[in-house]
Amino acid sequence: GLIEGKLFIMIDEVAGTEFITHKDKIKALSTSSVQTINKKGVSQYKVNHYATLMLASNQEKPVTIDNKDRRYFINQGDFKNIMEGKAEELFNPFYAGLKNENTMNEVFHYFNEMDLTEFNPRKMPMTRAKKDLEEDNIKPVYRYLYDVLRKEELNYIFTENKKDENLIYVDKKELRNSINDYLDNMGITYTLTEDGLRKQLAGLGTCVNTSKSIKIKGKVLRKVFINKLDMIAVLKARFFNDKDEAEIEEVELKEHIEMVEEY
Repeated sequence: GLIEGKLFIMIDEVAGTEFITHKDKIKALSTSSVQTINKKGVSQYKVNHYATLMLASNQEKPVTIDNKDRRYFINQGDFKNIMEGKAEELFNPFYAGLKNENTMNEVFHYFNEMDLTEFNPRKMPMTRAKKDLEEDNIKPVYRYLYDVLRKEELNYIFTENKKDENLIYVDKKELRNSINDYLDNMGITYTLTEDGLRKQLAGLGTCVNTSKSIKIKGKVLRKVFINKLDMIAVLKARFFNDKDEAEIEEVELKEHIEMVEEY
């Protein structure tokens, strides 16, 4: 019954593990126009739901999202000043403004007169913080392949097909070991298993074949075959979108110009 009649709901101290546990409930709170109220001693009933949901956290990875997310606007606070002991310098003027009627009136008029002609409430602005969280949740195999296959010089574990240099193949065990070394060098605590590699590669469609046979020095061997250009294109389109980066740079440039104009 706590959400009944509320226009703003804040969930504080969100932690990654707790978010995963309650992800579906949070989704329902943020998207459903009707909520079921279940109070003790009273039959449950439904009410219209208009509340805006806000999550706050001090953790670096409080939520788990992917690059298809359309629900969350994610902003990161000024941790640099806080870590340098400038919290009071940062927040005291802010709290003073909250208690100042003239300041709050100015804030009200600023937002009340804002031009929303081109505003699309279904398109969440991309931010640096959101982009970082999206990339943190990219599967390790995809991150590895996108980094390695774009290099001019191919990693020694890959062999180019003599008939088509865009088609490369690699031993599955060598590929898994190389990915684990890559993750270890990046400081990522994750050990890729044989089954994990198979499942992640299977999610990339026809640009990879995990059990194709090839005859090498008279022996028939099973290798992982990859269409290099198709693989890069798939990974870029699904996980490493340059449009997001361009949008972030545009927003950051606009914020910088506004800051200069204020001074």
